[in-house]
Amino acid sequence: MDGINDYLQRKASQLGLERGDTLSEVQCYLDKVFPGKCRAVSINDGVLRVTTKSASIASELRFMQVEIKGKFNKVKHLVININY
Repeated sequence: MDGINDYLQRKASQLGLERGDTLSEVQCYLDKVFPGKCRAVSINDGVLRVTTKSASIASELRFMQVEIKGKFNKVKHLVININY
């Protein structure tokens, strides 16, 4: 049975299915720091995309970039979009 579980985990990793888990973890973190002010949109190839309507929140996110990268292993780079 362990062979099947290993196979399924390997396939999920190859398909990038764990990205959804990481994305929801990041969103929970952002909701604690900036409740309802920003949204983790996607994470692909280590690039986390976050959107916000506030320029000041975007600046704070840029300052927190090192902290966010340290907290979430999958995040290598942070891209912030400001949508008005």
